[in-house]
Amino acid sequence: MFWPALLIGSETPTEFANSIGWNASNASLDWTAGATGDQKTWTVSIWFRLLDTGSVARTIWGVRDPDEVNHVGLFLTTGNSIASRAMISGSSKTLNTSAEYKDLNAWTHVVVAMDTTQVTDTDRHKLWVNGELITQFSTEVYPAQNSNTTATAYIHKIGRWGNDANMEGEFAIFHYLDGVVADADDFGELVNGVWVPKAYSGSYGAQGHRLDFSDPADLGADTSGNGNDWTLTNLSSANSRKDGPSEAYAFPNKYFAGNHTSWTEGLTRVAVSSGAFETIRSDILLPPSGKWYWECTAIGTPDGTNVPRVGIVGEAEWDEEQGIQASAYGYCYRRDGVAENNSVSKGYGDGYTINDVIGVAYDAAAGKLEFFLNGVSQGEAYTDLEGWFYPAVSCGTAFIWEMNFGQLAFSHSAPQGYRSVSARNMPHSDAPAPAQTCVSATDTGAAIEATLAALRPSWGAYIDIYKNRSSAEDWEVRFSDDGDNSVAFNTDAAKAAKATLVGGDNYVGVSIAVSSNTGVYSAEVIHQVGVETTVDHGIACDSGEVAAIVKRVDSTGDWFVSHPGVTPDRVLKLNSDAIQTFDPDKVIVSGKTVKIGRLLPSGTYRVLVFAEKFGAVRITKHTGNGVNSPGPYIWSGFETELFIVKELNVVRDWMMYTSSVTGFNPRAGADRMNSDAVFVAANPISFTSGAVVIETTDARLNTNNQDYVTIMFAAVPYGAINGHAANGVL
Repeated sequence: MFWPALLIGSETPTEFANSIGWNASNASLDWTAGATGDQKTWTVSIWFRLLDTGSVARTIWGVRDPDEVNHVGLFLTTGNSIASRAMISGSSKTLNTSAEYKDLNAWTHVVVAMDTTQVTDTDRHKLWVNGELITQFSTEVYPAQNSNTTATAYIHKIGRWGNDANMEGEFAIFHYLDGVVADADDFGELVNGVWVPKAYSGSYGAQGHRLDFSDPADLGADTSGNGNDWTLTNLSSANSRKDGPSEAYAFPNKYFAGNHTSWTEGLTRVAVSSGAFETIRSDILLPPSGKWYWECTAIGTPDGTNVPRVGIVGEAEWDEEQGIQASAYGYCYRRDGVAENNSVSKGYGDGYTINDVIGVAYDAAAGKLEFFLNGVSQGEAYTDLEGWFYPAVSCGTAFIWEMNFGQLAFSHSAPQGYRSVSARNMPHSDAPAPAQTCVSATDTGAAIEATLAALRPSWGAYIDIYKNRSSAEDWEVRFSDDGDNSVAFNTDAAKAAKATLVGGDNYVGVSIAVSSNTGVYSAEVIHQVGVETTVDHGIACDSGEVAAIVKRVDSTGDWFVSHPGVTPDRVLKLNSDAIQTFDPDKVIVSGKTVKIGRLLPSGTYRVLVFAEKFGAVRITKHTGNGVNSPGPYIWSGFETELFIVKELNVVRDWMMYTSSVTGFNPRAGADRMNSDAVFVAANPISFTSGAVVIETTDARLNTNNQDYVTIMFAAVPYGAINGHAANGVL
């Protein structure tokens, strides 16, 4: 495990470490052209961070005439797709992406290039998202050749469309090029497979401008050299943020807050409406490693009944309508100075009141939680804590918390060795490079093996998985140490000579790297009935969470699955949709060893181990809530390449999602691992840069109060991407 560098792009951190953020309905950045610029040829580049998904259209950037007969603009639609629209004499020429963009953990880069002088219609209007030229649209209408747009003729706005369509979020490094056509490569670059910003070195044209928001006292300053400064409407230096494309900080997670909250100051402040009580968590889950510091400022009037609290709450212990203290894994500091856990209170420190700043220092490696009141330590509140935790606050009527994870200047210095809560401070494994844990692809049976091999040219050991998505066919699972043979997830059959894939059918292929760095072990071992066979996998797990799969391969035998989310002494079967069953002597996981149970018959067994490694593999469990907006939010700590899920206590299929199927959010196709059937076309989920979001009420993923086990494999660690959405797929 290592801590990532401050920036993986080609720029210094300061150039892209600033932004402007707000969620006020009457706020915007405005600029009116001094002269009419080029209306046929122009380029816009902007980075934004979404802090809320919504059911209304939101403006990224736009230019409109008063009667709206002519305008151009960039929008997030009601369905969270990105639309680039040119309204020309009342006729809409729009590119609307098929992909949805709703990653609350990442910065997104959008480039639009307009050149209506081009002969080919698709060359007149181009849209890039995170460096990828978008070619899949739900709406695709291009302007006529030599059409005039309104690119500089009227008022430009960022974050607002006239008096509505307001954006809740942040904006960074904005370019407008007048009479100049550029593409995404002029503003960003791929580094280790991740899209990051770089300095633009070309011309801006007379009416062009550049905003980098680096000066809090002059956030509208044009730094292109043209002097085309922008006007702040209902904004001030208070809207300046250190959050930017070079570092994404945690925020209070509005998407998963209750219905009684209201938000101000760019979503750093949260209040609760009359008669209600809410708990609000951050959008980053803290791993059981590192030292973390953040501040919460008490604002408003404590109501004395639902008293405010600040602290941490466990990953699985989440109910937005209960206080932190109600959870067995909730630890907090109450307004009157009491510390609480699991509804048990104890004397702790001084009470706090309006404008007091509560510093929270959590040493995850040592399991110690300490609170500071206006910079003065109140002592250790709790020790010997284990697991993953969200920073959280609770409050009731007429109380406001401001949560600052480092995007604002801290009021007091953090203790020595403690880090702010941000993407680039997240630890991740020492895997060789991003995209070296797991890769996937789709192709025909004639080509999928070569396509997959090209994605892992330097891997030493690996597991290859193939599934026919056109016709019913057994799974094809191959191991690099036994390349001539294969087994099938969906049967108990012994291994056999590897199958020939059907040339004209469509397949999904997955490769998982086998390495102690990636947390994956694979080997064949000989077992004798009557004694336990101990397999030393040797992986240093980052959190203690280890899943193991054992299958006899020289004869028939089930795929026995041990997962820490399964009830002790019970197992699942990968080749079955059955519930967890009591069977304590099949697979036993202990530390760096896996034991094959003494009652299993003699033979050759394939042993697979998946150990949790930060930024590479996540082993966890979630509880369904039975709704699709918001559904369960499962923190992975990486952009997910492969997601496997199974309900524990009801007969349900094992479901497998890969990033290559669909290629963008929502991921609307899954394969059933215990079946030879073709893929399931419904039940969408979304992969973000740090989490998996369930967006369906499909019982195989999200039944209210039912438990599900998951295994997730990384494409890119969240810490490695500094919060950028990688490769345009988020």
